[in-house]
Amino acid sequence: MTGNPYDLVILKPGDSLDDWDKFVDESPQGSLTCRSWWLKTVCPANFQILTVVKSGKIIAGMPISISLMWRHSIISMPPFTQTLGILFAPSQKRTYEARLSDEMKLMDFIIQNIPHFDYFSINFHQNFNNWLPFYWERYRQTTRYTYMIPDISDLNKLLENMSQTGRNVIKKASNRYSITITESNDVRTLLRLNDKTFTRQGIKVPFSEEVVTQIYKESSARNAGKIFLAKDPENNVHSAIFFVYDSKSTYGLISGGDPKFRESGANALNIWHSIEYANKVTASYNFGGSMIKNIELFMRSFGAVQTPYYNISKDNRRLPLRMNYLLYAMDDRIKRSIRKK
Repeated sequence: MTGNPYDLVILKPGDSLDDWDKFVDESPQGSLTCRSWWLKTVCPANFQILTVVKSGKIIAGMPISISLMWRHSIISMPPFTQTLGILFAPSQKRTYEARLSDEMKLMDFIIQNIPHFDYFSINFHQNFNNWLPFYWERYRQTTRYTYMIPDISDLNKLLENMSQTGRNVIKKASNRYSITITESNDVRTLLRLNDKTFTRQGIKVPFSEEVVTQIYKESSARNAGKIFLAKDPENNVHSAIFFVYDSKSTYGLISGGDPKFRESGANALNIWHSIEYANKVTASYNFGGSMIKNIELFMRSFGAVQTPYYNISKDNRRLPLRMNYLLYAMDDRIKRSIRKK
C-alpha cells in the first residue's frame, strides 16, 4: 500500500517463526494456540501468518488456517483451537484515543490483506474487544463464552469460590470412592473414555485419533501438556483429562469418563487436580468454553468466570451454497433431534 508505514510479511510453515513466537509471548492477545508449534501440529500444511512489520519489528499479526471444501476457500478454526484472531504488540501510547487509533489502522491493514476466501469464521481472543473495522467491511460478529479462572495463585481462595455442590463432589470422589489421580501417557485410554462420553450422547466423535496423539506428542515434548487419569482402588479408570499450558494459561482440551462410574465424581476431582498442577506452572485456567447448558453449569461450579469472546465471520458464497454448508455444519444436537423424528 503506497505511503503506508507498515510492511506485510506473510509467514508460512517452512519459515523461521522464532520472532513470531516471541511476539505471541508479548501480545495481550497471544495464546498457546497461536504459537508456531501448535499451528504446525493442528494444521501443518495450510496455515499462514499475516504479520504487520514496522522498522523490522512485528507490531500486529493474524494466523489463519486455509482449507478447501467443495472447491471453496475456507478460513476457519483448526481442531482443538479455541482462539486465533488478530494480535497486537503492547501499546506504548499514553492515551486511549491514540491506542485505539493505532488499532484501527492495524486492523484495517490486516483486513485488506486477508487472502481471498469464500467463507471466513474465526474466534478471537477474549482480550480482543474492538471489531468495528470488520463491521465496516460487512463481517458479522457472534459473542461466545468460555469459563476462566483468571488468577489461580491462591488454591484456598479457589476452593472458597467453588459452589458447595462442586466441593462436595470432589470430597465424595476422594473420600467415599478413594479416587486417586495419576499422570499418564496413555492416549488410547483418554480417547476410549472420550469416545464413551460421545457415544452416551449419541454423537459421532468429531476429531481423529491422529490429531490428538500428535498434540500430546508435541505438547509433552515441550513440557506443555499432561494427561491425568482418575482411578479407584481396583485400578478402574473412571475419567481422563488432557490439558495444555504455557506461562499465561492452562487450557482444558479433552476429557472423558466411563458411564459406569458417573456417580463417583472422578471427573470433578480430576479437573481440580489439573488446576492444582496449573497453579505451579501458569497464571490462569481456561476450561475451553462451551455453550452447552449442562457443561456450562459444570464449569461454573468451579467458580470460573464467564468470559466473552468474539466469533467473526463472513460468507461470500452464493445463497444455495450457503444453505448446503449450513446443513452440513448443523450442530449435533440438531442432528440428533432430526434422527429422532
